[in-house]
Amino acid sequence: MFVTLFQVPERRLAYVAVLSMLGREVAAHLLSLPLASLELAGLEVWTDEELIGAMSAASDPDEHANALIRAGLGAPAEIAEPWVRAFFAAVRHPSGEVRTAGIEAIMHAGWPRFAELLRAMAKEDPSGRIRKLAKRNASALEARAV
Repeated sequence: MFVTLFQVPERRLAYVAVLSMLGREVAAHLLSLPLASLELAGLEVWTDEELIGAMSAASDPDEHANALIRAGLGAPAEIAEPWVRAFFAAVRHPSGEVRTAGIEAIMHAGWPRFAELLRAMAKEDPSGRIRKLAKRNASALEARAV
């Protein structure tokens, strides 16, 4: 079992992620034990439904980007449809901030099948900076698949 603290100071975000090779129930149990401690430390515990819902409920690009990063950190080990839809929508979003966060979310999820989507972004995104970011990250996902 792995417990990892992620901090993104420029977005004023901090997250704890739990990964258990013993299954989702074991990870959920671990999080439920210190829930009061996590909440006292200022960290929230999000369910899958809350992670997905926050992306669609976002009212501006900054909020959407934060929701994407949370969803990427909280994505299941196996690829899941609600995340697929949200990540595809993110990389096609008119806001460069959201597209960049979409790449970050994809990388946190770590699903090698998304390398193809990032390759497409590397060719088609209107921003040169985002094209370069997508290309680098596509290569990293492809390396994971090997």
